[in-house]
Amino acid sequence: MRKYALLILAAGGLLLAAGMAVLGDQESEVASSKIALPEIPFKSFVAGEGIVEANTGNIAIGTPTSGIVTSIYVKWGDYVSADAPLFTIDDRDVRGRLLVAEAQMKEAEADLAKAQNFLGVAQGLKVGRSITNLDKDNRLFNVKIKQAALATATARVQQIKIELELHTIRAPVTGRILQINVRLGEFAQTGALSRSLMVLGDDRPLYLRVSVDENDAWRVRSNAQAEDF
Repeated sequence: MRKYALLILAAGGLLLAAGMAVLGDQESEVASSKIALPEIPFKSFVAGEGIVEANTGNIAIGTPTSGIVTSIYVKWGDYVSADAPLFTIDDRDVRGRLLVAEAQMKEAEADLAKAQNFLGVAQGLKVGRSITNLDKDNRLFNVKIKQAALATATARVQQIKIELELHTIRAPVTGRILQINVRLGEFAQTGALSRSLMVLGDDRPLYLRVSVDENDAWRVRSNAQAEDF
């Protein structure tokens, strides 16, 4: 009796397994039959793979100068205007050089004022009695030298201010922050990177870019209707 019972149980298990396999095939057929293929509303058409992107394209944001990121002014999804600050690179060394350059410019201004004062005194004196022509010409020449020195010092200050401005990375166009791949305290490197520090793009409106096979490209018309699926 025990032997027959084992045989009956084994046969029942085989029947159950077979029934489950048949039922699974039926369910997969029913599920697959529910997938509806898109109906093309055109008599003739050209198809291609498409991607939705910002109308400006995805703009990779980098930095013209390497350094530690000290400030980030935006977050993912923010819509920013052109020239809005995005993040800042450590600029303490540049600010230090700017202080020195501004001090040198003030010194050059003082030297020029002193030279101009000496020239003014000389112009009020009568040549031959209190001053010679050579002394007068030397004082005039000294004023021109001091003017050139002040121009050089002023240009140096302006140059450092431009360098300082480059440490604040700004939005090149109006758009939305699509990616932020940099964090506070990280070292931001210049040049071509495998992953951009930020990605910006104007998604008002979005554009659909479609890649069409080159053999079908001649069939595409610029004024033709299109639908996405």
